[in-house]
Amino acid sequence: MPQVLVNQRLLFVFAIFALLVEGLARKQSFRVRPSSVEAVVGSDVLLLCEVDDQQGDAQWTKHGFAMGFNRTLPGLPRYQMVGNAEDGVHNLRILNVSLDDDGEFQCQVTPFNNARQIRAPAVLTVLVPPSSLTIERSEASLTVQAGQSLSITCKASDAKPAAAIKWRKNGVLFTPSNEESSEVDGSKTNLKTKTSKITITPTAEDNDANFTCVAHHPALTITNIILQTSVVLDVQYPPNAPEVIDFAEDESFAAGQEKVLTCRSRGGNPLPDVYWYKNGVELDRTFEKHKNYAVNEYRFDVDSSDNRAVYECRARNAITTEPKTTSITMRVNFPPDSVVITGPASAKVGDRISLSCKASNSNPAAQLSLLVNGRTPPGTASSTPVRTENWGFTNTANVTNYLVEATDKDLVVACYAHNHPLGTTKVDTKTVTILRPPGPPIIVGYNGTHPLKSGERLSLTCQSDGGNPLATLTWFKGNTELPASGTRQHGDSSISDLDVVLQESDNRATYSCRASNDASTITLTTNVTLAVYFPPASVKVTVSPDSIHAGTNVTLQCESSSSYPAANVTWWRDGAPLLGGVEQVKDGLHHGTITSYSVAVTVGSEDDGAIYTCQASNNWAFTTHDSITLDIKYAPVFAEGALPASKEVSEGESISLNATVLAKPSAVTYTWHFGGQLITSSSVMNITNISRTDDGIYTVKATNSEGSVTKDIALKVKFAPVILTKDEKFTVNTNDSVELTCRATGLPKPTFSWHRGTEDISSKATQYDDSSVLTIQRVSASDTGRFLCRAKNEVGKDSANFTVLVNHKPVMDSSGLYERAGAELGGTGTLRCRATGSPSISFTWFTRDNTPIEAALYSRFQNRYSVSDSELVDGLATYESVLTIANVTIKDHGIFQCQAMNSHGYTNTIITLEGTTAPDAPSDLKVVNTTHDSVLLQWVSGYNGGLQQSFRIRYRSKESDYYQYADVFPGNATVFSLTRLERETTYVLAVQARNSKGESAFTSETVQATTKSWAALDEVELAISRVLEEKSSYPKVVTLAVSSAACLLIVINVVLIACVLWKRRRQNTSNGSIDKGSNKSNALEMYAPSSYNGTVNAETLSSISEKSRTSTGHEDDSVFDVSDVRPTASPKYLIDRLEPPVQYASQGPLQFTNTDAPLHPASMTQPHRNQYDLDSPYNMDLHNQGLSTLDRRGNLSSLPHAQSPLQSSYMNQFYSPDNLSMNRHNNSLTRQGYHASENPYPRTQAPKLQFPKDYIRNGSAMNSSLSPPRGGGLGYAPASPDRMSPPALPPPRTRGHPMLTTFAGDHIASSTLPMEQRGHLV
Repeated sequence: MPQVLVNQRLLFVFAIFALLVEGLARKQSFRVRPSSVEAVVGSDVLLLCEVDDQQGDAQWTKHGFAMGFNRTLPGLPRYQMVGNAEDGVHNLRILNVSLDDDGEFQCQVTPFNNARQIRAPAVLTVLVPPSSLTIERSEASLTVQAGQSLSITCKASDAKPAAAIKWRKNGVLFTPSNEESSEVDGSKTNLKTKTSKITITPTAEDNDANFTCVAHHPALTITNIILQTSVVLDVQYPPNAPEVIDFAEDESFAAGQEKVLTCRSRGGNPLPDVYWYKNGVELDRTFEKHKNYAVNEYRFDVDSSDNRAVYECRARNAITTEPKTTSITMRVNFPPDSVVITGPASAKVGDRISLSCKASNSNPAAQLSLLVNGRTPPGTASSTPVRTENWGFTNTANVTNYLVEATDKDLVVACYAHNHPLGTTKVDTKTVTILRPPGPPIIVGYNGTHPLKSGERLSLTCQSDGGNPLATLTWFKGNTELPASGTRQHGDSSISDLDVVLQESDNRATYSCRASNDASTITLTTNVTLAVYFPPASVKVTVSPDSIHAGTNVTLQCESSSSYPAANVTWWRDGAPLLGGVEQVKDGLHHGTITSYSVAVTVGSEDDGAIYTCQASNNWAFTTHDSITLDIKYAPVFAEGALPASKEVSEGESISLNATVLAKPSAVTYTWHFGGQLITSSSVMNITNISRTDDGIYTVKATNSEGSVTKDIALKVKFAPVILTKDEKFTVNTNDSVELTCRATGLPKPTFSWHRGTEDISSKATQYDDSSVLTIQRVSASDTGRFLCRAKNEVGKDSANFTVLVNHKPVMDSSGLYERAGAELGGTGTLRCRATGSPSISFTWFTRDNTPIEAALYSRFQNRYSVSDSELVDGLATYESVLTIANVTIKDHGIFQCQAMNSHGYTNTIITLEGTTAPDAPSDLKVVNTTHDSVLLQWVSGYNGGLQQSFRIRYRSKESDYYQYADVFPGNATVFSLTRLERETTYVLAVQARNSKGESAFTSETVQATTKSWAALDEVELAISRVLEEKSSYPKVVTLAVSSAACLLIVINVVLIACVLWKRRRQNTSNGSIDKGSNKSNALEMYAPSSYNGTVNAETLSSISEKSRTSTGHEDDSVFDVSDVRPTASPKYLIDRLEPPVQYASQGPLQFTNTDAPLHPASMTQPHRNQYDLDSPYNMDLHNQGLSTLDRRGNLSSLPHAQSPLQSSYMNQFYSPDNLSMNRHNNSLTRQGYHASENPYPRTQAPKLQFPKDYIRNGSAMNSSLSPPRGGGLGYAPASPDRMSPPALPPPRTRGHPMLTTFAGDHIASSTLPMEQRGHLV
């Protein structure tokens, strides 16, 4: 057995030795040896390396640097060893080859035991194709003239190796002998740029030749890319000489013939411009260019200037220094343009006259024939033709000493010019007049038997028969020649008309007509004398004495200007004549009469400014007026309503009282007295920043040279409440009673209210005349707090705080935030202890083993513990102490005890310090306030887990199952406004706390809130409401008067509407049955075009017309509800508004300003919001109050009596409808505020506006026609005016017919208001 064991061991040693020998004998070698390769930049490449009998480790080197044995080659993202390493495959894959990869790589295997190291290189050549191939031009462009040398350079940039460049011409290989090549370094290392330059001398045949530069490179061959660029030559050369087509040199043309000259020039680059010239002057540039020639066709009508004219065609292009030319000469036959006869225009029997005829230029010369009364007179002779311009001729024929024989006819001379080659004849004629004297003139149109009136038009006609030539007629007034309408001929007569607008100077004036002609030296004359009635043109009024005092006599004198017959003169005042005067007459101008009339009157102060009118008339034309206004001196008089008997004003305001009086002379002195002392000597008393000491009686006195007057004004000063005692503090013991007295002054007397927080506790207080007392019985700790007293009257308000402190021992805050604290190990822990009590509280902290934590013992805790002093945190009775632990350890975790103590006792609480956790859920979530689109929430924060916490709101509408979330900002806030909510919607609300450790559960969904349906008023609206409230205290009698007037207007409108409905129903009944469609059409007919644009139609007012009728049987009872057609408004508008149609709403809403003037309903253009109580911070008590729609009227006052003369503004003027004085009342509006009305009206609750449906009209309201006055009506003229019968007024212009409208009409032309702001008529 031992021997066998020895044998086995020997056998095992022998086997091991054999294996070692075999291993030492093997060699490692390359199965696939690396080889050099080429690769295009950007491509991938694989370097092969496979090893047999590998024993060492394999790696690659680059440029002699080893890449490492890790096959992923860290740090070389584009390199990787691939293949099966167990089989000895170690290929190197290179991605996205770049120039950096160019060079030698080695595959190496390290030695192992007896196996030696092996290595093999592989060179990677990186090929880079040219980055660009461009042709660089040595010239500015490739346009070249034939025969000039041109160099073209091609550059292949940044290639490896350098690219080869070949040239092609029109696609065929082109190898010029003068090619110059160069090679330079590229923009990067190892890159080369190759340049090839060729020089050529192009000919005309090289035009449009294509020269192409082609780059050859192995990288382009591998990638199958052809890189080339081309350029085209533009070789310029001159054109051939031009030629004229279809023209013969011996050809003749007739004047007026149309001729086309065509010139064509072939060849040339660019094609030439072809122009026509005539005798060296350029004619035409309108040529056309075709493919290989240019042509100019000049079309014209031949005339005499073309005879022997040289037409030249010129062709040139950009490179010709002189144009190529060719020319032709025209031959033209043309007739004379004119034949002219010269000689006398008239002659007498027995005269001898000479006549001549001349033909103008022609080719050939014209032949002339001269005839008198159709015969050739004896002695006619023609001259030799004379050459003139354009190579033509002129010719002349003459007759001398021709005897004029006795005849009743004029001589007719004719001359004929013949041009036989053209077959044309020109003729001229001339008449020689034989002179005879005219007959005597006569005048028709006035026989002197009827009177003429000044201002009328008189037509006179003068006629003279016979004579040659017919007579020339001239009009004269006296010895002054008049402009007339000229002399016209009718048969053998001369007639002249004279139109005269008769004037005063025509009375007894003589008009004459004179006739004459060239046959006689004697002028024939006839005349007529006129009798013209004319009224007085003016009146002159005077008054004496010059200075008038009340209670004295005044003499009024009126004198008319000259009139024919004599005028009747009268004096008038206020439509009544003044009798008992004295009349005188005397001779006047133009054979007329001057009349004067004077009266005496006694005047008083009320007559100051009185207008007295003088009237003069003689019944033949208009009545003449002039007026005088009396200037009477009198003592001062206060104008009615100028100063109030009393005036109320609020303290702090300013007041201005204007005591201006009526007085003559106007130099008035004023004095104001208060309490027996002089205040000011001005007509205006200004008091600024009024105080209650200014209350009392003020006396004003006005004095001038005629006397004085006084008046008393009672000033009552109102002032806001002032609370006399503020910020009082009461400290009491439990079960005691305390009285809080709030005393204030103010006028009117103030009212009081009490508040604690948001709670109104006024009902618990006792109200007195000038104070309010709040009594708290048996006080407890819960009564500690602040109580707010408010005093308010119509002027303002004041408030004061009262603080109550109830003594009791400390009460600990046991909420989660004060029971636990959290801190990470090594961090800082903060423990808070809070208690409420009075008097002040002190704190003591203890560890779990009851060791006090005091400053003297901080060293026992390694000075990591510190306690803050007791701090009052709410300003009342809540105190807090903070224990801070630095560098928290696990031993610090646990309980700590806090003791709060004051003079009434002490209280302990346990606070636990632990690690940080997720926060506890908040508590006491409640809704503080709601608006139409938001909810204000408040909650109490729970334990924060020892970390900074934030909150998230979760909400949904009550009808929805889908939640929405809102993160609170800032994150630790406990009050948050949730916005962008729907109106009148109930929401379910919850809140969650979150920190870095997690989040708490949401609070229960028991809290709900409903948004409101209306929007809160903004600050501007609040201010307006306060103003409206302050201005609303008007007397009830005024309110009653306004209400009565409004009711009366409504009744009148209802009656008018009923009449219109009745009339329309009768029309509809007579026209047949009415259906809904026709009703709608009838309604649309009522929308007449307005003054806005005149195009209101059914579409414009569809919102009204669609609702205008609901049936045909009850139209009279139907009511139009404004809300049916009103656009939806924001809920914050507390009353409805009647809006105009959209096309009228171009103006924005009016902005009302706060003035002292009371508001009048008619002065408002839109409803207003009313004030609400701001005393509660979260609730608003809104009082709906508003104004009705606007009420504007333009009332036309009645005309003066028909027998009253016009006032002074119509002196010496004709009556005109435009001069009538019409008084209108207009409640005007402005865009910046409102105007106070004469009589203030109280603001009342606005009812819902209702109008009859069919009679809401949009458009301009027209005034009713003016009614004729009593006593015969307008336009009546008495037959014989006297001092008891004044002249009548002409009828006024009709202004249209009544119309019912929702917009006020433009009664006053001068109104500056936009139509949109003038209110609604109801």
